[in-house]
Amino acid sequence: MSDFTAVSALFAGTDIFVIPTFQRPYSWDEAQWDDLLRDIRFATARFKTNRHATHYFGAIHTIKVEPDDHLFISFTDQENQDIKLLKESDFVLNGKSYNVHLVVDGQQRLISLYTLLEHCQHQEDRFFAGDPIIPKLILNPRTDHAHWRYLLKLDKTQPSLETTSQKRLHAMFETYKRQADFTNGTPEHQFLRKR
Repeated sequence: MSDFTAVSALFAGTDIFVIPTFQRPYSWDEAQWDDLLRDIRFATARFKTNRHATHYFGAIHTIKVEPDDHLFISFTDQENQDIKLLKESDFVLNGKSYNVHLVVDGQQRLISLYTLLEHCQHQEDRFFAGDPIIPKLILNPRTDHAHWRYLLKLDKTQPSLETTSQKRLHAMFETYKRQADFTNGTPEHQFLRKR
Protein backbone atom coordinates (compact mmCIF):
# COMPACT_ATOMS: atom_id res chain seq x y z
CA MET A 1 0.00 0.00 0.00
CA SER A 2 1.23 3.51 -0.65
CA ASP A 3 0.44 7.07 0.30
CA PHE A 4 -2.06 7.75 3.07
CA THR A 5 -4.84 5.30 3.77
CA ALA A 6 -7.81 5.86 6.04
CA VAL A 7 -8.01 3.55 9.04
CA SER A 8 -11.42 2.38 7.87
CA ALA A 9 -10.08 1.50 4.42
CA LEU A 10 -7.22 -0.66 5.66
CA PHE A 11 -9.36 -3.75 6.07
CA ALA A 12 -12.28 -2.96 3.76
CA GLY A 13 -10.76 -4.00 0.44
CA THR A 14 -9.03 -7.11 -0.85
CA ASP A 15 -5.87 -6.70 1.24
CA ILE A 16 -4.74 -9.20 3.86
CA PHE A 17 -2.02 -8.29 6.30
CA VAL A 18 0.29 -10.93 7.73
CA ILE A 19 2.61 -10.25 10.64
CA PRO A 20 5.80 -12.10 9.60
CA THR A 21 7.80 -14.29 11.93
CA PHE A 22 10.73 -11.86 12.00
CA GLN A 23 8.56 -9.32 13.83
CA ARG A 24 8.44 -9.31 17.59
CA PRO A 25 5.27 -10.68 19.15
CA TYR A 26 2.56 -8.28 20.30
CA SER A 27 4.15 -6.07 22.94
CA TRP A 28 1.94 -3.03 23.45
CA ASP A 29 0.48 -2.54 26.89
CA GLU A 30 -1.67 -0.04 28.80
CA ALA A 31 0.59 2.96 28.05
CA GLN A 32 0.48 2.48 24.27
CA TRP A 33 -3.25 1.64 24.25
CA ASP A 34 -3.96 4.82 26.24
CA ASP A 35 -1.84 6.86 23.81
CA LEU A 36 -3.73 5.45 20.82
CA LEU A 37 -7.13 6.06 22.43
CA ARG A 38 -6.12 9.61 23.41
CA ASP A 39 -4.88 10.22 19.86
CA ILE A 40 -8.19 9.05 18.39
CA ARG A 41 -10.17 11.19 20.85
CA PHE A 42 -8.06 14.22 19.90
CA ALA A 43 -8.54 13.56 16.19
CA THR A 44 -12.28 13.06 16.68
CA ALA A 45 -12.60 16.40 18.48
CA ARG A 46 -10.62 18.12 15.72
CA PHE A 47 -12.77 16.49 13.06
CA LYS A 48 -15.96 17.82 14.72
CA THR A 49 -14.80 21.40 14.08
CA ASN A 50 -13.17 20.76 10.70
CA ARG A 51 -14.72 18.01 8.56
CA HIS A 52 -11.76 18.15 6.17
CA ALA A 53 -9.18 17.52 8.88
CA THR A 54 -6.95 14.50 8.55
CA HIS A 55 -4.90 12.88 11.25
CA TYR A 56 -1.66 10.93 10.98
CA PHE A 57 -1.71 7.84 13.19
CA GLY A 58 1.71 6.57 12.20
CA ALA A 59 3.31 4.55 9.48
CA ILE A 60 2.52 1.00 8.48
CA HIS A 61 4.96 -0.41 5.94
CA THR A 62 4.19 -3.56 4.00
CA ILE A 63 5.62 -5.74 1.26
CA LYS A 64 3.17 -7.30 -1.17
CA VAL A 65 3.87 -11.01 -1.66
CA GLU A 66 2.69 -13.83 -3.91
CA PRO A 67 1.87 -17.42 -2.81
CA ASP A 68 5.22 -18.78 -4.04
CA ASP A 69 7.21 -15.75 -2.86
CA HIS A 70 10.32 -16.62 -0.87
CA LEU A 71 9.42 -13.97 1.72
CA PHE A 72 5.95 -15.42 2.26
CA ILE A 73 7.27 -18.97 2.59
CA SER A 74 10.29 -18.08 4.74
CA PHE A 75 8.73 -15.55 7.11
CA THR A 76 5.32 -16.99 7.93
CA ASP A 77 4.47 -19.91 10.18
CA GLN A 78 3.58 -22.54 7.58
CA GLU A 79 1.75 -24.55 10.27
CA ASN A 80 -0.68 -21.65 10.83
CA GLN A 81 -3.99 -22.94 9.40
CA ASP A 82 -4.94 -19.58 7.90
CA ILE A 83 -1.52 -19.25 6.22
CA LYS A 84 -1.90 -22.80 4.85
CA LEU A 85 -5.33 -21.99 3.43
CA LEU A 86 -4.08 -18.80 1.79
CA LYS A 87 -1.11 -20.59 0.25
CA GLU A 88 -3.17 -23.54 -1.00
CA SER A 89 -5.74 -21.19 -2.55
CA ASP A 90 -3.10 -19.06 -4.35
CA PHE A 91 -4.66 -16.06 -2.55
CA VAL A 92 -8.01 -16.62 -4.29
CA LEU A 93 -10.94 -17.31 -1.98
CA ASN A 94 -14.57 -17.59 -3.05
CA GLY A 95 -13.57 -16.50 -6.55
CA LYS A 96 -11.98 -13.27 -5.34
CA SER A 97 -8.25 -12.50 -5.56
CA TYR A 98 -6.59 -11.03 -2.48
CA ASN A 99 -3.44 -8.98 -2.10
CA VAL A 100 -1.32 -10.33 0.73
CA HIS A 101 1.12 -8.02 2.48
CA LEU A 102 3.81 -8.80 5.02
CA VAL A 103 3.87 -6.05 7.65
CA VAL A 104 7.46 -4.86 8.08
CA ASP A 105 6.72 -1.89 10.33
CA GLY A 106 3.72 -0.75 12.34
CA GLN A 107 2.45 -4.19 13.32
CA GLN A 108 1.67 -3.20 16.93
CA ARG A 109 -0.43 -0.24 15.75
CA LEU A 110 -2.14 -2.34 13.07
CA ILE A 111 -3.14 -5.07 15.53
CA SER A 112 -4.41 -2.46 18.00
CA LEU A 113 -6.43 -0.57 15.37
CA TYR A 114 -7.97 -3.78 14.01
CA THR A 115 -8.98 -4.76 17.53
CA LEU A 116 -10.46 -1.34 18.23
CA LEU A 117 -12.45 -1.40 14.98
CA GLU A 118 -13.80 -4.84 15.88
CA HIS A 119 -14.73 -3.60 19.35
CA CYS A 120 -16.63 -0.64 17.87
CA GLN A 121 -18.56 -2.78 15.43
CA HIS A 122 -18.03 -6.19 13.88
CA GLN A 123 -17.88 -5.84 10.11
CA GLU A 124 -17.85 -8.73 7.68
CA ASP A 125 -15.44 -6.95 5.34
CA ARG A 126 -12.63 -7.41 7.87
CA PHE A 127 -12.91 -11.19 7.32
CA PHE A 128 -13.06 -13.75 4.54
CA ALA A 129 -16.50 -15.28 4.50
CA GLY A 130 -15.10 -18.71 3.70
CA ASP A 131 -14.85 -21.92 5.63
CA PRO A 132 -13.13 -21.33 7.90
CA ILE A 133 -13.56 -17.57 8.27
CA ILE A 134 -10.16 -15.86 8.10
CA PRO A 135 -9.39 -12.43 9.54
CA LYS A 136 -7.71 -9.93 7.21
CA LEU A 137 -4.94 -9.65 9.78
CA ILE A 138 -3.00 -12.84 10.48
CA LEU A 139 -0.57 -13.10 13.36
CA ASN A 140 2.49 -15.28 13.63
CA PRO A 141 3.44 -17.56 15.27
CA ARG A 142 0.42 -19.84 15.04
CA THR A 143 0.06 -19.99 18.84
CA ASP A 144 -0.50 -16.21 18.98
CA HIS A 145 -2.81 -16.46 15.96
CA ALA A 146 -4.87 -19.12 17.78
CA HIS A 147 -5.49 -16.60 20.57
CA TRP A 148 -6.25 -13.91 18.00
CA ARG A 149 -8.88 -16.14 16.36
CA TYR A 150 -10.41 -16.91 19.76
CA LEU A 151 -10.55 -13.23 20.75
CA LEU A 152 -12.18 -12.37 17.41
CA LYS A 153 -14.78 -15.08 18.19
CA LEU A 154 -13.78 -17.18 15.19
CA ASP A 155 -12.87 -20.16 17.38
CA LYS A 156 -14.83 -21.28 20.43
CA THR A 157 -12.05 -22.95 22.40
CA GLN A 158 -9.69 -20.69 24.30
CA PRO A 159 -6.08 -21.83 24.03
CA SER A 160 -4.03 -21.75 27.22
CA LEU A 161 -2.22 -18.48 27.88
CA GLU A 162 1.48 -19.22 27.72
CA THR A 163 3.36 -16.15 26.55
CA THR A 164 3.49 -12.47 27.42
CA SER A 165 2.24 -11.54 23.94
CA GLN A 166 -0.81 -13.78 24.32
CA LYS A 167 -1.60 -12.22 27.70
CA ARG A 168 -1.23 -8.74 26.19
CA LEU A 169 -3.60 -9.59 23.34
CA HIS A 170 -6.21 -10.66 25.90
CA ALA A 171 -5.57 -7.55 28.03
CA MET A 172 -5.94 -5.31 24.98
CA PHE A 173 -9.36 -6.79 24.18
CA GLU A 174 -10.44 -6.30 27.81
CA THR A 175 -9.16 -2.70 27.83
CA TYR A 176 -11.03 -1.84 24.66
CA LYS A 177 -14.24 -3.42 25.99
CA ARG A 178 -14.19 -0.85 28.81
CA GLN A 179 -14.11 2.11 26.40
CA ALA A 180 -17.73 3.28 26.28
CA ASP A 181 -16.88 6.06 23.82
CA PHE A 182 -15.64 3.52 21.28
CA THR A 183 -18.86 1.65 20.65
CA ASN A 184 -21.08 1.51 17.59
CA GLY A 185 -22.40 4.95 16.63
CA THR A 186 -20.25 7.12 18.91
CA PRO A 187 -18.30 10.05 17.40
CA GLU A 188 -15.04 8.11 17.87
CA HIS A 189 -16.48 5.11 16.05
CA GLN A 190 -17.80 7.35 13.27
CA PHE A 191 -14.39 8.98 12.96
CA LEU A 192 -12.63 5.60 12.63
CA ARG A 193 -15.16 4.44 10.05
CA LYS A 194 -14.77 7.52 7.87
CA ARG A 195 -11.15 8.56 8.30
